[in-house]
Amino acid sequence: MIWNCEKDELSYNISPETDERKEYTKREVLSITSKIYDPFGYLTPFIIRAKILIQELWQRGLHWEDPLPGDLQTNWMKWMTEWKEIRDVRIPRCLITVPMMNIVQLELHGFSDASEKAYGGAVYMTMIDAEGKGTIKLIVAKSKVAPLKSVTLPRLELVAALTTAKLTSYVKRVIDLEINKIYCWSDSQIILCWIRNAARKWKPFVNNRVESIHELVKSEDWKYCPTKNNPADIISRGTALKKLKGNRLWWNGPKWLLDENRWPKERLQQKMTKEIQNVIEEERRTTSLTLSVNVRTLPIFEFEKFGNFENMLRVTAYCKRFASNCRTSPERRKLNTLTGEEMITAEKYWLKTVQRDAFHDELKTLENGKPLPKENRLKTLDPFLDEDDLCRVGGRLRLSDLDYDMKYPIILPKAHHIVNLIIERAHNNTLHAGNSQTLATLRQNYWILNGRSAVKRVLKNCTVRTKNGHLPKMRTSETFPFEHTGLDFLGPLRIIRTDVYTKVYICLFTCMVTRAIRLELLSDLSAERFIQALNRFCARRGYPKIIQSDNFSTFKMADRQLKNLFSKTSLDKVQRTMTKHRIEWKFITQDCFCWNQCGSKYSVMDSVHWGGSVMNTDRNTS
Repeated sequence: MIWNCEKDELSYNISPETDERKEYTKREVLSITSKIYDPFGYLTPFIIRAKILIQELWQRGLHWEDPLPGDLQTNWMKWMTEWKEIRDVRIPRCLITVPMMNIVQLELHGFSDASEKAYGGAVYMTMIDAEGKGTIKLIVAKSKVAPLKSVTLPRLELVAALTTAKLTSYVKRVIDLEINKIYCWSDSQIILCWIRNAARKWKPFVNNRVESIHELVKSEDWKYCPTKNNPADIISRGTALKKLKGNRLWWNGPKWLLDENRWPKERLQQKMTKEIQNVIEEERRTTSLTLSVNVRTLPIFEFEKFGNFENMLRVTAYCKRFASNCRTSPERRKLNTLTGEEMITAEKYWLKTVQRDAFHDELKTLENGKPLPKENRLKTLDPFLDEDDLCRVGGRLRLSDLDYDMKYPIILPKAHHIVNLIIERAHNNTLHAGNSQTLATLRQNYWILNGRSAVKRVLKNCTVRTKNGHLPKMRTSETFPFEHTGLDFLGPLRIIRTDVYTKVYICLFTCMVTRAIRLELLSDLSAERFIQALNRFCARRGYPKIIQSDNFSTFKMADRQLKNLFSKTSLDKVQRTMTKHRIEWKFITQDCFCWNQCGSKYSVMDSVHWGGSVMNTDRNTS
């Protein structure tokens, strides 16, 4: 492109060499087309024909050095012949020919159009001076070939509109003039309908491009113009260079742009055919509402109000009996006390309610006969549905002789009010036992997920098992040491005496107040040896008022010699010695830990055992 300073005109300084006998290749076609330098797009309607031809070369899969097929060779030579006239194109360089101070109105008008092969846009500037004279000049134009992927014509028109909006906005941004107004024009009623509505109404393709257009040009500034008055129509169809040189519509735009009163009247709603309306509706976004209805049977009553599982089962059983009696004749109605079968039915009802609340998706999968996903929390339990539709643990005890409920416990969730009531019932039935025993009792019928933590959570609120009895009076009254004495035996212990292992026993005396201890060594557990140990103890510590020991019946699993000590004959000897020294001998109740010095004797025994374990058996003790 060169500039003629004398005439202030732009022209193209290129002289193509054509040879009609030559077979052109794809490489040469691209090389020759790229030589045209047209930054403002003045020759766009002519160049677009070469772009369309190049696209067709790619569609046919020609290699770089392959000659053009006959039909494409003909079209190419025709285009090359027209190219010779490119030197005759003269374009005035100056856009504004009057002083800026005399201009009263400057407007930009963008035109867009598309066809099945190409689309593009052109931007014009209208200038009106103080005397009312106006001029229209082409500023810039741009074109693109239609994509190879099949796209509907209305969508191509929308893409052309977006290209025009970007081009117009770019001109306004880079030109150093104060633009009064921007308008964009299209001959497509469909895209005007899309642009003049909210973008969210349309499907993604239209929605995204309409949003971009709204950011660049206001929707009310989009106007309709007939196809015959649309300069961009020349771009989408392409034209010969000879026709383009003298095309006033291309270089100066429609005349009516200068007078707003002469602008085309819009009657879009009246002129829209059913076909156009159908195309518009095809791109309208449809709201799809998918309803997933889960039919859930409401419980008979609000189980959260109950604090005892057995009471809840009884109320449930009576409710079910009432419903059954309402459906039966008077002579067949049940009026007596509840039966065990009715209580079992009530319990199964609430267990199924718990499982429906906690394992809804898992139950649905099992009902359809499908396996649970690997990451499911019940997968490792090998669950299955029994004949009552209760979900049970599969496990590996199928061949065992255990009861059905123990082989296949019912699966329950960790956190549920009814599960808490079941745990409390098991805890009460085990006489407020600890966590492990309560959990073991539960697992005879149920498998609670994270059962140990669930049991701990419930049992920590139990106030009964935390209660302790009062300490005996003899433990809390101020007395002399060993006035109240506890008695027990340790052994047998093995010692070496003259290179022979022999058994010995330890008689343990402990003060029930001060917890002082005295140990007496016994060679056996005869009454004589015990009386000797008692005499040694009394000689050293004085005679106690009360001696307390385990009941002789507690020694049924003890050593044979210990049984002999508490035989009737030996017991009489010991009792006579106690009576002689006015000592009262009390036997505590079996398994009554609170009377056994509240654990003081056992803690002392543990200390003695530990001390014996660290002693060197080869050394003599003093």
